[in-house]
Amino acid sequence: RRFALEESIRQQRQARLATLTTSVTTYQKLGDEIAALGRSRPLTVLEQTLLRRAWLGIGECQLDNEEYEGALGTFEKLQSKHRRTLEGFYASLFIFHATDRLQAQPLPKEKLDVIRDAAKKSVRLLFDDASALPADHELFRIPGVHPRDWWLRQAESEQRKLAAPPRVESGPAIR
Repeated sequence: RRFALEESIRQQRQARLATLTTSVTTYQKLGDEIAALGRSRPLTVLEQTLLRRAWLGIGECQLDNEEYEGALGTFEKLQSKHRRTLEGFYASLFIFHATDRLQAQPLPKEKLDVIRDAAKKSVRLLFDDASALPADHELFRIPGVHPRDWWLRQAESEQRKLAAPPRVESGPAIR
């Protein structure tokens, strides 16, 4: 029975990895096709959105596959290239998530400092972008999208967390 359970878990992990790999390939292909269109003519608003969403999808798959450093890079590029967009705002939230996950891993201090610096930059970009848009901007009127003040509070919250020293995970006390 235990062997069958372990085999089932292994098969599920393989299926999950295959699905994520297929998803990344699909998002990458979509992004490449739209980027190629953009080299021959200006992209429509919808095509621009689809391009950003393709990159967001790639990063989300990387997060789901626990490829936190790869996800961090994907979301950093998305946020810096597509400022003041909904996808750029969400990229920042994903950067915070990836940073939290990476800080929980046993990484060298120098690497953690680089990761935290990336998150601090993301906070600044999110705060600057949300501050630059009026509260009634069309981005904040999209159904289901948080209002401008929510994004500003998120930036402030993350800024406070990043100003504190990194968490140090420790095991149970030995007596």
